[in-house]
Amino acid sequence: MDLNLFNTVKSRFSDSTIAAIGGQLGLDPTTAKAGFVTFVPVFLAAMVKTSRQQSGFDHLQEIIRDGQYDGTMIDRLPAMLTSGKADEISKRGRLLIDKLLGPDADPIVALVSSDLGFKVSTLRSLWSMLAPMIIDTIAGESVVQAGPPEKFRKRLLATQNELVTAMPLEIVDILELPRPPSQDATDEFVPSVNSWGFCFSLIMAFILTAIIVFALVRYVFNPAKVDKPNRLAPQDADESAMPPSAVQPMPGPDSVPQLAAP
Repeated sequence: MDLNLFNTVKSRFSDSTIAAIGGQLGLDPTTAKAGFVTFVPVFLAAMVKTSRQQSGFDHLQEIIRDGQYDGTMIDRLPAMLTSGKADEISKRGRLLIDKLLGPDADPIVALVSSDLGFKVSTLRSLWSMLAPMIIDTIAGESVVQAGPPEKFRKRLLATQNELVTAMPLEIVDILELPRPPSQDATDEFVPSVNSWGFCFSLIMAFILTAIIVFALVRYVFNPAKVDKPNRLAPQDADESAMPPSAVQPMPGPDSVPQLAAP
């Protein structure tokens, strides 16, 4: 038995089951699958939110008991559709969505229908068909798992992190569930695609400013060398102005004048 209820629910719905449900609404299998993939985490998250408080979990158990859900609805689906009970399934689903999603249902349906290109009424009808079978699957897992209800409640609550990761952040916020920590970090530090142009402009401006500052620093502290006249001391200047032959060495103390012979 898979302890992850999210995986359990997804595995119970085969492609043929989803296609059969979508066919009742005139949807092709691919479109029906898209609506299914978005609804499972939303509906399970609503159940998790309800079960946070013990009173909410008791209410969920009451819904399961009143609906006589036992985990066999998916197996009975072909016969139910053949016998014309699709409307009955949809009616039960609308009641479930009202009880578990409440006023959050309208903004969530509007958001998802816009993203997927669904008509609002079509998406509502699809989700209404899916809701009873999802909760029936949950009921079946609750019956199969031995132990007190509190044990199953913990198993349900343990799926929260995976569910919020599988949903758009807008829906997470509508349901007032905590955002995944990694997603918060991503939103805070990673620029969105639309801001890359702005970031590139900032980087180029920084590089250009650095080049200008570097050039100014070099000019101030390393000025260009200019040939300047050699400033000599006055006596040196006088000697340098005289021709070499006119400069006589100074006599030393040992020098003796030479007398001419008579």
